[in-house]
Amino acid sequence: MGCPSHRVPILKACRRIHFTGIGGSGMSALAQLLNHEGYLVSGSDRGYDRGRTSWLYQKLMRQGIRLIRQDGTQSRMKPDCMVMTQAVEEDNPEIAAARDLGIRVIKRPELLTSIVNSNQGVAISGSCGKSTTTAMVAQIAEYAGMNPTVLVGAAAYRYQDEMFIGNYRPGSSLIVAEVDESDGSVENFRPNVAVLTNISKDHFEPAQLINFFMPFLDGADLAVLNGDCHHSRFLVDRGQHKAVVYGQQGPLEFASFKCRGWHAEFALEGHRFNLPVPGQHNISNALCAIAAARALGISYEVCQRALSEFGGLLRRWNRVETMRGVDVIDDFAHSPAKIKSALDTAQYARGRVHAVFQPHGFGPTRFLWDDYVKVFARHLSHQDSLYLLSIFDAGGTANRTVSSEEMANAINGIRPSLAQTVDREKLVHDLQNVANDGDVVLVMGARDHSLTDLAREIAESLRS
Repeated sequence: MGCPSHRVPILKACRRIHFTGIGGSGMSALAQLLNHEGYLVSGSDRGYDRGRTSWLYQKLMRQGIRLIRQDGTQSRMKPDCMVMTQAVEEDNPEIAAARDLGIRVIKRPELLTSIVNSNQGVAISGSCGKSTTTAMVAQIAEYAGMNPTVLVGAAAYRYQDEMFIGNYRPGSSLIVAEVDESDGSVENFRPNVAVLTNISKDHFEPAQLINFFMPFLDGADLAVLNGDCHHSRFLVDRGQHKAVVYGQQGPLEFASFKCRGWHAEFALEGHRFNLPVPGQHNISNALCAIAAARALGISYEVCQRALSEFGGLLRRWNRVETMRGVDVIDDFAHSPAKIKSALDTAQYARGRVHAVFQPHGFGPTRFLWDDYVKVFARHLSHQDSLYLLSIFDAGGTANRTVSSEEMANAINGIRPSLAQTVDREKLVHDLQNVANDGDVVLVMGARDHSLTDLAREIAESLRS
């Protein structure tokens, strides 16, 4: 590997870069990019120490990235700079050792901002759908011959192989990147094209998110906004940026749409589009991607061809298997808005829904409590069922005074007997007995890769 490139100004005069929390989707994407650009990259992660998600770490190592235990011994590797994820506490042994030794520490959003702001490209943000939209924009740009460098917050099947995870694609100076709103850093990005998929309560209240998104949109040459999201329409009405508005409420001629089982169809400006992914939310994602592609000068015909072959992403409505006529779906849905989209898609596609949900983190669960209760009580029918797994403990110093049992009680207070709490063994046993031909088992939850294993275990139990 040669000398590092000059595409990352924040790392000027740095060669050895260590990532604390390298297993995160955003961190591993950046680590792969820097490794490909000629930096000497190493990393650590609690998941690696605990033997979780071994396939991900194996792929990083195949690329030449060195992994070590997260115990503070990284100082022996003499990194010039350390990158930390927001999920890592300041008293983490690696961070503490770096501070003591005077090693420069930067946060993941600072690194990503430096890359996006120093190159030509498109940045995609929003509360829901940004990973899928990023992958769609990237695939369209590929089909247009633009050879984009892609950074996405989930593994796109198109970019997966024996070496690459799927959340990074090496390419030219055109950057197509997902930028996260969860830490407020989105306000620092200044892309050529800023894309906002939608705004809903997740990490923050919508009013606070609007304040983050204003400078993101205003700092871009062109903004792409969702006219069907009432919070986004507020930003359109501000009119302080050059904007393209998409959706049924947008100025483009958007014709009727259909969600046909595992596919979706729609027409835009007289051009018909067929998506190999289901759901009205994916039509919205596609409209967003088309608007961004048009801003790059890409024709509708290229958009049609690229989206008709869109390959999807890991844990974004993945049909794990169909057994005994039962479809088992693995999905990343974890916020109330994402859960609503997943439940609606399941009901479009098939009949009875057996929803399985693992809340992620105690703080987020407490913040979204009322919204969780409402979305399940309102969007599951009388024939459906809901199984709640224990809250996924993301570590740290969280207040652990809420539980899935309390959530089930709150939901059942509105819709009696709808929800129950189960461990994984009982869940598999119960579904084996109650799921019938024409049903959907929908496994939902964030950032826990073992949920994919659970979905496979459910499918395998139905086989027998």
